[in-house]
Amino acid sequence: MALDRITEGIFSSMRVSEAVKFRPASLEIFRRLGCDAWKEGGEFVAVVCQNRGLRTQDLLQEFSSLPIPVPSSPWEELPAHFLIDYLTVEHRQLLHSDFPAFRSLLEIPFREASGGELFRILLDVFQRFNGIFRDHIQEEEDLLFPAILMNEHALINGGWVDPAGPDSGRLLMSCRLFREEGDMSLYLEEWTDAWKNAEEIRNHPKVADIADQVLRRLENKIRFHCELERNRLYPIASRIEGELVATSAF
Repeated sequence: MALDRITEGIFSSMRVSEAVKFRPASLEIFRRLGCDAWKEGGEFVAVVCQNRGLRTQDLLQEFSSLPIPVPSSPWEELPAHFLIDYLTVEHRQLLHSDFPAFRSLLEIPFREASGGELFRILLDVFQRFNGIFRDHIQEEEDLLFPAILMNEHALINGGWVDPAGPDSGRLLMSCRLFREEGDMSLYLEEWTDAWKNAEEIRNHPKVADIADQVLRRLENKIRFHCELERNRLYPIASRIEGELVATSAF
């Protein structure tokens, strides 16, 4: 499911796999219901309720009441889906709130500076990074995050895949995550450097001051997000993979 299509919450016609993608913390609820989110990933939420004699509206209300983990949570002591849930919620905030607000704020001072060309240049730089970032988180939510969660599920419940089969690639997801986060940090630096070094910005000091403040806030948030994935999620994912191998769960 495309990122733009899952911004309003979990609904009855959503498949279990889509619900987990939107709010990984929903795994807690599915497990309590005796629903294996991986084996029943193709089932609709409404069908899960029907098969268990539950009112769909009650379950949807429970999903909507799921708390968002706080940044200071003891991630290493919690199941991986708590940290992944926090990161996923931040993805939504960045894509559907922070990035649009960033563009809107920039348009205001640029009109005063009569910088039509200036705005075009800065917008082009921003849009390139926006596209890279969207592709990055799409890969995380479609591939990397589910792989980490499935590995944790296999570790807790016993192995059910062939080490030589297609699922064995999941054991390399922590390395891929680490590499991807390193690349994203470089893309972030390229974006901010291109912005700060643009001669057109320096020719409009008032615009530059406002733009730098806005850019700095967004840059810090993205950088913290990347560091959380690289310094917290990667060690967790790597540990899970190591324990799977050590216990011959695969």
